[in-house]
Amino acid sequence: MTTMTTKPTIYIGQRFSWMGRVAALIAILALAVTALVSCQGFHEGPAEIVESSFDVGESLWLEINGFNGSITIISGIAGEAVVRASLRQPDRIEYTTHQDGDKIVGTARRLGNFFDLMSRASARIEVTVPRDTYLVLSTSNGGIRSPVSVAGEL
Repeated sequence: MTTMTTKPTIYIGQRFSWMGRVAALIAILALAVTALVSCQGFHEGPAEIVESSFDVGESLWLEINGFNGSITIISGIAGEAVVRASLRQPDRIEYTTHQDGDKIVGTARRLGNFFDLMSRASARIEVTVPRDTYLVLSTSNGGIRSPVSVAGEL
């Protein structure tokens, strides 16, 4: 008497069906994240303008740390400094200016988490200062323009 045993037939689709499900799930998640990130720009709203004026002495020290935008320096009158920022998506930016004696510091930085990396938030800063002002300027992404001759760290 001969006994014959057979193994059940396994089709390729059965063996790798769990891999297909995982690949489909990853593709769906990637599309969902892409759609979420790309839709953020549609709710920008208008830019918010923030202007601060300061009375200053003869030797002014100005430090501006910008975020994703340009910094423009304009020569103004002695004794007064004006910092004007145009904030796009202001709810995603922390913007502050303060004065300590003859030192003025303006800072714009991005708020948010990983999904805000693709946001279009920006801070364009325009500064009107006396001619003899020491400048320390930095921006994460943007130009620094000065139509007048200046001294300082750029």
